[in-house]
Amino acid sequence: MVLGLKLRRRKQSGDTLAHGASPALTNDVKEFVKDSSQDFEDAMLEEDAAGRGPNHGPLGAKAVTRVAELMRIAGWKVLSLNSEHGSGLVDIIARKGGATYMTQCVFGSAKVVPDLIETYISQYRETRRSAKANGLMVLFPKAEVAERDRTVVMLRNKGDRVEFFGEQNWVEEVCRPATRRGSTSNTELTLMWMVTAVGAVAVLFGLSTGVNFLLLAAGYVVYIFGVVGVVVGTIFKYRDL
Repeated sequence: MVLGLKLRRRKQSGDTLAHGASPALTNDVKEFVKDSSQDFEDAMLEEDAAGRGPNHGPLGAKAVTRVAELMRIAGWKVLSLNSEHGSGLVDIIARKGGATYMTQCVFGSAKVVPDLIETYISQYRETRRSAKANGLMVLFPKAEVAERDRTVVMLRNKGDRVEFFGEQNWVEEVCRPATRRGSTSNTELTLMWMVTAVGAVAVLFGLSTGVNFLLLAAGYVVYIFGVVGVVVGTIFKYRDL
């Protein structure tokens, strides 16, 4: 009877995950996520019972292997699994396009706190040279990161290539093309375009008057600043990390 309930729970959980997945995902990915659902559930229970520290028990290690296999299906080249770097373990190091990411997995269901992510960021900074990584990805297959906590972490670490994804979108993010989310927001890019437009208007007005040298000079400075901002912002928004 217990076995029957467990099998039914596994099927229901897998069906829910597969049904909620993005239509853009391939059937291979959907089937793999469905088949892996119980491993993620087991890893969650194991980590919750252990207080969910940075290290995984046997069930968590098995779930990490599942994540690595999903990355392979999605086109990543997995370079290492559960490898030692510095004073700690890195779950997965994988490459896709021009990006080489240290990937850490957290399966516990308790609230994700910034301190936990900061621990992984500190490890990334210390070991990215030896790991030959240029980005960090933290995955929470059974939890979500509060928007406020996400903002706090990103503001503290603006200079680092850090991405973290929760239960609602981690599969889709892992399966995205090599070009990943850049560090420039749409708002910042829009502001740069506005600066460019203001500079262009000032230049045109200065040329039309023919005598306002200061306005013309200021217009050129603002315009050049805006153009540089747009170019650099676009590169950082759409770069292949």
